[in-house]
Amino acid sequence: MPRRVTIGALAAATLAMAISAAPGCGGPAGGGYAPTADEALALTRGALDAWSSGKAADLSRRDPPLRFVDPVQARGWALLEYRILEGEHRQAGPVVDVPVELSVKPPKGKPQPIRAVYQVATHPSAAVLRNDPD
Repeated sequence: MPRRVTIGALAAATLAMAISAAPGCGGPAGGGYAPTADEALALTRGALDAWSSGKAADLSRRDPPLRFVDPVQARGWALLEYRILEGEHRQAGPVVDVPVELSVKPPKGKPQPIRAVYQVATHPSAAVLRNDPD
């Protein structure tokens, strides 16, 4: 009987090691997939340039596609201008946070300044997602 327990324990330990070594298991989520600072800044510029020229919807149809999510843009507000706060971006796990100052205008209203933070990812696909801290 003790032999079965030993074999069972060995089998369980071997299985656990195999599972933890499998791709996508163990370690930090998305490890190794964070964009470089240059990639993150370029993707952010591309998304904001598309928004400011009224072509944000085209981003998902380009090759390769870029997913862009900003609730202000989704409500139909115009982006008048933006300024990426150079040197303030930071890597946060599998993404790079890029702070930006925006000048936006609602369909019926006056321009408003907004400080926004975009999370930029390149894996599994390119994405620029608004994620302001609370």
